[in-house]
Formats: sequence, C-alpha cells, structure tokens
Amino acid sequence: MILKVDKLGKGYSSPIVANQTIYITGMIDTLDYLTAIDFQGKIKWQVPYGRSWSQSFPETRSTPTVEGDRVYVVGGLGRLVCIDANSGKERWAVDVDKDFKAEWHIWGVSESPLIVDDKVICTPGGKQTSVVAFDKMTGKLIWESESIGGQRSYASPTIYEYKNFRFILAVTATHLIALHPENGKVAWSYKYYK
Repeated sequence: MILKVDKLGKGYSSPIVANQTIYITGMIDTLDYLTAIDFQGKIKWQVPYGRSWSQSFPETRSTPTVEGDRVYVVGGLGRLVCIDANSGKERWAVDVDKDFKAEWHIWGVSESPLIVDDKVICTPGGKQTSVVAFDKMTGKLIWESESIGGQRSYASPTIYEYKNFRFILAVTATHLIALHPENGKVAWSYKYYK
C-alpha cells in the first residue's frame, strides 16, 4: 500500500491530482465535503460544500474540476461551488437546481462541472433550461439555454472540437444537446430516450 487516508466520507466520485494535491469528495453525515490531501497522506483541509443526495443510493457523486487555484464541484442537491484550491475557502456558490428549477432523476445530481473559456457549465435540466453557464471567477450567470426537455442526467458536459465545429455536449435524461459555448444557443439535439 502506498497511501491510505481515512475520514474522507462516502461516495462514487474519483480523486483528482493537481497543484501537488489530491482532491476528493465524500459524504459525511448529511453533507458533501471536499478534501485536499498532500502526497504524504496528510489532510490539508476539508470543507463542506452542500447537502448530499439523501434518497436512493445516497453519497457524493461529483468529481472535482480543478483549474489553476480554483476547484469546482456540485453538491448532491445541485449547489455549484468554487473553492480556493490552496485554502479551502469558498469563493462563490450558486444554488443551480433551486434557482433554475431542476428536475431530479432517482439518483439526484451526478455531475462534474465543465470549464470552457471563461465559463463553468452545469446541466440542471427541467422545464426552465437544460444547460447554464456562469463566469468561472465570479459565479455570475452568463447564459442559460432553452429547455430541450428531460430531467437531470448522470453525465457531465464535455467540449467537442472538430475542424470548424466547437460545441458543448450535454445530456438530460432524454436528450443529447450540442450548444455554442459563447451564447448557449442550441445547435442541435437528439432525443435518445422516449
């Protein structure tokens, strides 16, 4: 065994290594926690970032997204948070699922945020919108897409680039959606589940 660290909480997410640090999420009691660990296995800091999903298969699901000195993570009820990678201090937060009237599927929120240019992307799904973009430094809303339909899904958005095409690919429980990163306009969608 190379390294063992206890008291990280329970969850389904993956650890991420950046800034000479291991970042991992886990559920402790009823809250989702982000933990930063050095390469000797010492916990540098551990902070709560939102309530955990408490219904079917509770436990943390969001793998952290790290860019520079910022860590982005989504809580089990859809709270998107930007945390200082060095101190664990919360820089900003948006209650995405509440503010944008998300519709949950049976396992709640299982998403890792996507960074595209100056934006952080999240996919609440539901009748109000399908995908939203916030300023990655401030949390201010940049755009929200039209609603294509479908509840939250269990997949994270990704960026797709090919020749002259550059899209954010995101899914709801019923649709695959391609969006223009600069304005959130839907380029096309495909209904894969009826």
